[in-house]
This record gives sequence, structure tokens and C-alpha cells, in this order.
Amino acid sequence: MERLKIFVIGGSASNNFGNAPETWAWPERLAQNLGDYADVTHLSRGGLTFVRGMNELAEVDSADVLIMHFGTSIGWPVSIIKAGTVMGIDFASDHGFNQPTGISKVKSIKVKKFANRTFRNGIKYILFFAGLYKPRASERELKDQVEAVVNIAQHIAKRIFWIQHRAFLNPRIVLEKWVYDRYYRKIMRTLKGLDVEGLTVLEIPDDFVVADNYLFDCIHLSTQGHKLLEEMVREAL
Repeated sequence: MERLKIFVIGGSASNNFGNAPETWAWPERLAQNLGDYADVTHLSRGGLTFVRGMNELAEVDSADVLIMHFGTSIGWPVSIIKAGTVMGIDFASDHGFNQPTGISKVKSIKVKKFANRTFRNGIKYILFFAGLYKPRASERELKDQVEAVVNIAQHIAKRIFWIQHRAFLNPRIVLEKWVYDRYYRKIMRTLKGLDVEGLTVLEIPDDFVVADNYLFDCIHLSTQGHKLLEEMVREAL
């Protein structure tokens, strides 16, 4: 029997970022569980936006199934001040205000890191209300970008699965979550409004968005989260 050719493209939410090296992300779990039935290729690019995704997809020849797992980079706010490291905060990086994926078990370090996070959170709120902490992508361009990604995907595979990542609501990331949710809802409305043969939108359900399925940063999936998402994808296939 001919093996199914599955191509997975995603951001850091699709890889094992923050988990133990010996554990698997959901695409690798999918490959293992499908066994001889399919060949699974996984391309992961941190900070994968729709524009970057289109560039990556343009390099893919063909597949029987294309699975796209876009993370929070599309609507997550970042500092537009690129001034290097100031007050211990890396303003030059898009990840300068990101929360850690885990916390130390050493009490003194734990207290110090908590103070650092509290300080960074205070700074980002100041930047936000000054208009200096906002998403890279324009909300007005989301619909056109989603449609462009789907158009490219149609030339690669007849079956297309789109997973739009969700973050777990937590006081540590309430500002980012509030901003990203607006983008998330618009992306989902756009996807559900498309009449494209072969396109399946795999929406992460509310009961998935619980602490056990996420790391400390409330964005990246835990080992348990990867396991459950793989089951969801495999069932849809």
C-alpha cells in the first residue's frame, strides 16, 4: 500500500520547546502512531507568521495532507522599541518579554525570578498604553493573509488542516492574551467563512485550554498537551 505523505509546518508551538529532550512533540507522536501508514515531515520555525509561513510553503512541492499549526506570533504583542538590553530587558528581541517555560525549585532563585517577571510585566503595560507594545501584524491584513496562505496550500495538497494555537489564560499573560484573543477570533471567523474544498479547521476546544496542557509560559504545550493534540489530529485524519 502506498504511504500517505503528510507535511506539517508550524511555529514553536508545534515542537518540543521547553519539554524534556526525550519527549516528543505532537508531529513526531503522529509519525510514530501512524507507523507504516504514512511518512510525516515536520518543519518548525519559531515566530512563524502568515507571511513567513507563505515563504516556507512556497518551498514545498506536494503532499497528500498538509497540516499547518500557526502559533501566537501572529497576534502576540512585541515591543517596537529596539534599543538593545535596558534594565535587564532585551528590547532588541521579539522575545524580551516572554514568560519562562518553567520555574526553579530553588526558593531564592524562584523569588528573584518572580520579582524580575513582575518588573517586566509593569514595563510592558507602560509600553502598551504608550502604543509601543503591539502585534507585528496589522489586524486589517489578517483576512487577506489567511486567504493567501490557504491559496498557496491548495497548490500543495488536496487535504489541508489548519490549527490556530490558543494560549492559556493566566494573570502572568493577561495583557497578551487579551490582545491575541482579538486576532484569534478574527482568524477563526475568516477560516470558517472560507468555502474551500479539502480545508479542515481543527479548532482547539475550550476543555483543552487548562494548565496541565501548557508549560509555565501558558503558550507552549506540555507533554500532555502534545499527546492530546496528536490524538485530535490523528482522529481527524
